[in-house]
Amino acid sequence: VEQALVQIQSVNMRCNGDEVESSGKLDVKFVSQALVNILGERIQHQHILSLLDSLVETILDTQPQSVSGTIQVLQGLVMSRGSEVFQNIPGFVRKIHDKMGLMRMDEVADMLGEVGEVVHQLCVHNTRGVVHSLVNMSTDQDTVIIWQSLSSELRLAGEVVEVLLEIIGGQEQEGTVVQVTGAATALGVMIDTRRLEELVRLELGRMVATLVMMMTRSLHLGTDHDPVGHSVSVLRSVWSSVGAVVVSASLLTSPMSDYSQCVATLTRMMEAVCGHAPHHVSTIVTCLIPHTVSTCCDSERVASAAVLSAAGQHMVGGERSVESKLHSTLLDLCSDTMPLVRRLALERVSALAVRMEDTSSSVTALVAGVEDDQCSTVSLSALRG
Repeated sequence: VEQALVQIQSVNMRCNGDEVESSGKLDVKFVSQALVNILGERIQHQHILSLLDSLVETILDTQPQSVSGTIQVLQGLVMSRGSEVFQNIPGFVRKIHDKMGLMRMDEVADMLGEVGEVVHQLCVHNTRGVVHSLVNMSTDQDTVIIWQSLSSELRLAGEVVEVLLEIIGGQEQEGTVVQVTGAATALGVMIDTRRLEELVRLELGRMVATLVMMMTRSLHLGTDHDPVGHSVSVLRSVWSSVGAVVVSASLLTSPMSDYSQCVATLTRMMEAVCGHAPHHVSTIVTCLIPHTVSTCCDSERVASAAVLSAAGQHMVGGERSVESKLHSTLLDLCSDTMPLVRRLALERVSALAVRMEDTSSSVTALVAGVEDDQCSTVSLSALRG
């Protein structure tokens, strides 16, 4: 390796020395690629970790040309040998992020996007490691650059979004609020690049369902990290990405502190969806129905009931294919343990019942609702039905 590097240095001096005219000098990219080829072939496995670590340190060099060459060598080696440091990739991401913060204060700040591409290549080898490392960081200009770089290639972006949705959809506890909020923010940043419109259309139902669940689960968590506000903001980005600007505008960013405010927000959203983007109603209803079963937590059932009730109110936006399933789900919710869920379901059962062949089950549910002795609003909703 040392002999090969000496040869490279000799070529560099002959072609890029002070006595050589500028027009005849070799491009930094050429030298960097030569280094990548030699190092990639001859560095042994046990030394690749220390080499990559040293290269990360070198991106803070005082010479811009040296920094540019180092980044190119780092990108090339990560691309060809990055899988060998699989377990160390989360640590590399944190270290690179720290270096980006220092680079921002120097004349090499315009190379931050190239450094972000290094993380992109690391993500190819360990997507989960990179994503989990990033969502634990506070969102700043450098993490935004990294998330934007991760959205540049659709296949990899799809894998990143998959992990983000898993994090957002997890059961929130105090120890994971930062992660969930960070994941939602990252999803919004990636969607706002406008590079993922095709992916958003394919995953729209799942994205909406996951963010709606996050919204209602976060109501009791306080406003330290504002997970409710983040979920609404990302929902706006999702709808804007698929061209449903009216739906996006219906989601107000005003604070929400209880279920009633959340239900009002989701009702406005679904009213706009049914009126201006009815072709998306079916996938949203389908993705939310699994969250109505009794084993789901109260917040999930409230969110699902609010969306499904609003869909029923507007006749599912003309989507007859899901009306039967929606009607059946609302009937099940009529016997839910939460009065709010029962009320929301009873309000729309009768509207759908007139379109069903058998109305006896709807009548039975409405009669049981009238006789509800736990909540007077449930009885009133049943009477209106």
